Amino acid sequence: MAMYRYNLNSFSDVVKHYDSIKPIRGTDIRPLGDRARKWEHIVKVNRNKYVLTHILPSDDAEYIYQEDRKGMIYRAPITWLRDPKTGIEKIRIRNGSGDYAHTSTYSFIDRATPDPMYFTIDNGKQFIRARNMNNILQTHFLPKGKWVHEKYYDHWVNAHDNWWANSQVFVKNDDKAYLEFELQEFKNSSTGEWDTMYKLVHGQHKEPVTRYRIDKQGKKKYGQACKDLVEWAWTMKDLLADTYQNDWQVRTQMREQAGECINVKSEFCSMLLDEDDERRTPTVSWILGQISTYDYYKTMRTSVTDDPQKFRRQFNNQVNELAGFKTKHREFIEKDRSV
Repeated sequence: MAMYRYNLNSFSDVVKHYDSIKPIRGTDIRPLGDRARKWEHIVKVNRNKYVLTHILPSDDAEYIYQEDRKGMIYRAPITWLRDPKTGIEKIRIRNGSGDYAHTSTYSFIDRATPDPMYFTIDNGKQFIRARNMNNILQTHFLPKGKWVHEKYYDHWVNAHDNWWANSQVFVKNDDKAYLEFELQEFKNSSTGEWDTMYKLVHGQHKEPVTRYRIDKQGKKKYGQACKDLVEWAWTMKDLLADTYQNDWQVRTQMREQAGECINVKSEFCSMLLDEDDERRTPTVSWILGQISTYDYYKTMRTSVTDDPQKFRRQFNNQVNELAGFKTKHREFIEKDRSV
């Protein structure tokens, strides 16, 4: 099954392409490209609206994530619009809904956007890049949406005991999490000829970034204990080398001996304050294993850094996580990604 860019660069291109496609026998499905990939198809909503989508609707859905025709049109990755009065053309680009990977959506958007645009992924986030009339390549963040159909929304809102559902936020109404560009003509200063560009008219979305902070007040009680543990680990790292080697049996044994110190914050803090706690050595061994690297080319052994400052920084980072002093926060910022 062939996959390629569809090269639909304007509303008129979309209309011509739609009219040129023979529907799959017995259906109204018009595949965009390879007819074996019929789920990637084009839908005419009306004479001024077409959608390009990568799913087939199911009006009698067997699974909650399946969309009916209305939902498929609402949340289509690509929507082409034409103003019936002015004739102005627009393209609306929408990411998947839900804070997780939408690999098939990314692939489809990459192949279905017009030639002047580029779909990119950077650090786990999705972007649309388009040149303005000054030939500057501007990068626009394409957020993942929260808008889902009612059945899907109700399912996860009521799934109180599901850890995945509790990590997601969904809404039943359009959250406007899309990019919309307007096709404009301009005189190219380099060639002196008329050219076209897509100007962003909706979607100055802020990028989410993850920030980590240390709870200094909560750590204050354990400050000296943390320093003592790091210094002891620095002294013992060579003696414990055999316990954090790349041997899953030994590592499993160390994890079992460390017990709840590794996954229960209060237990780790208790161990911090008690130098005679028998879980201290296997816990340190486990941490050393976490910050170690394996030399594939020379020694074929696992080792930790001999740089004391780097060691203390890496070890302290693990301590802060295990003790719950390190907290994760999500913030939204504006970035200038023009090139």
